[in-house]
Order: sequence, then C-alpha cells, then structure tokens
Amino acid sequence: MALTLDQLRRLADSINFRYYLDPNSPTLLCGAQGKSGTYQFVMSLQLDGRFLQLRTIRYQLCQANHPHTAAALRVLAELNYQLRFVKFGWDPKDGEVMAWGDIWLVDAGLTQAQFSRVLSNFLPAIDDQYPRVSKTIATGRDPGPINADVRPPDIETL
Repeated sequence: MALTLDQLRRLADSINFRYYLDPNSPTLLCGAQGKSGTYQFVMSLQLDGRFLQLRTIRYQLCQANHPHTAAALRVLAELNYQLRFVKFGWDPKDGEVMAWGDIWLVDAGLTQAQFSRVLSNFLPAIDDQYPRVSKTIATGRDPGPINADVRPPDIETL
C-alpha cells in the first residue's frame, strides 16, 4: 500500500501544516519556529512511498577541524541513545549536523494519528535539543541533558 505524495499532502493539509512542494521529487519542504530556533526540514517519500523520512536542513554546523567537534559528537551519540524516534548525525565533509526520523511503511499507509504523532515527536525534540547541541559546539562543554519527553509542540509552521 505505501504512501503517495498526494496522501502525504492531505495528511499535512488536514492539520493546516504549511509546506512547499519540491518540483523535482516527492518531498515537502517545511519550516517551523520553536522556542529555541527556526528550523527547515523535509518530509521525503522514498522507495516508491514505502519509506518516509523527516530530516532537518542545516540544523547546526560543526566543521571537522572545529576544536569542539569531539564534544559535539559525544552529545549527538548520547541523544541517539536516549531518544526514540529522532536521531542526530554529522557529515564530516561539510560539518552539517542534522536530525531525522525514519518510518518504514512497506505495506501499510500512514494514518492521521500517526502523522500527527510523528510531528509531535520530531519538532519538539529538535527544538528542545537545539540549545544543548549549540552550546556544546560553541564552548566544548555539554550543558547536560534536556528533557525531551513527548509534549504538544510549541512550534508554529512557517
């Protein structure tokens, strides 16, 4: 069954979630404003709609030769261990720190409740963790865990 781009758009439209449609791929380009920052991310359908990924675009930057890269990577590893849906990564080629959430749909669709839950996990997690990651990159010192329990998003789509 999987998920089509039209179905994904209907899910977003039904909650008045604003987005731009990528003209070259089955991807919604999204923006959100939270209490800690402004975020750009994509919702990308892949593998003929059997896979959906939410992924930030340039969430943070930490070049490979940055003096605090090791500290930042330790924080990202700890977040990956603690958080369930959202995972953080780092591209050593350009220094991009990103967050993503992957959903294998394979032979099932995505319900409105599931879609809403995905957003209510993804957006607060990236917003809640932004100060911790940012401060670690800036200072080399981890300010410590921030509770990112599931909560209603304090985020407004752009």
